[in-house]
Amino acid sequence: IGLLVGAAGFGLAFESWQLLRQVLCACSENLPASPGMLALAACLASIVSKEALYRATDVVGRRLNSPVIIANAKHHRSDVWSSVVAIVGVIGARFGQPILDPIAALVVAGMVLKMGAGVAVDALGQLTDTTDDAIVAAVKRAARGVASVAKVPGARARAAGSSWLVEVEVMPDMFVVSASAMDHLAARVQRAVLDAVADVKECLVRVHTGAFQRHAADQLPTPRDIDRHVRET
Repeated sequence: IGLLVGAAGFGLAFESWQLLRQVLCACSENLPASPGMLALAACLASIVSKEALYRATDVVGRRLNSPVIIANAKHHRSDVWSSVVAIVGVIGARFGQPILDPIAALVVAGMVLKMGAGVAVDALGQLTDTTDDAIVAAVKRAARGVASVAKVPGARARAAGSSWLVEVEVMPDMFVVSASAMDHLAARVQRAVLDAVADVKECLVRVHTGAFQRHAADQLPTPRDIDRHVRET
């Protein structure tokens, strides 16, 4: 979609440049006729219809978290601004300023090219597993809110269609020393992330122990000591 929109913008820019050169050279015999009221009415109708399409498509795209639908919504919004600029050109041409028409077309072409580049960059980012900073920040925030989490050293996110696969590293406080406690902490962090960040489909939690956990673990009795103590009592 990004490449197609960019190609359309490039073609529009080329045609607008050719028309602008004709206006600047005062080649009146080659200039097209000034746009009439039909062109103005078409621009107004385009603004109303495309804005309605943008709002409806954007709502669906964000609800489904679909990059294709969101890109299509952006296309509708670019059509709205393109029509606004086109109205300026049409009005200018109607009032004896034909140069405004090709200039407005060049502005529209620039907007279309910018939108096409944005869609292409977003798609390329997903293909190359680019991390979304907003998702990573939300994951870290959810992990920090879990009791017994002392620190969140890092988190990573990878797009998988319309969802995200995340990996988060946490360091527990000094009271989490056993393997079962760490496993329980990892499960609570995973549930907190999945509940807090709707776009996350899977969450892998890595619990890293610090020096104080290893020191505290050294003070714990061994299974043999526990068994002997139970038998003696």
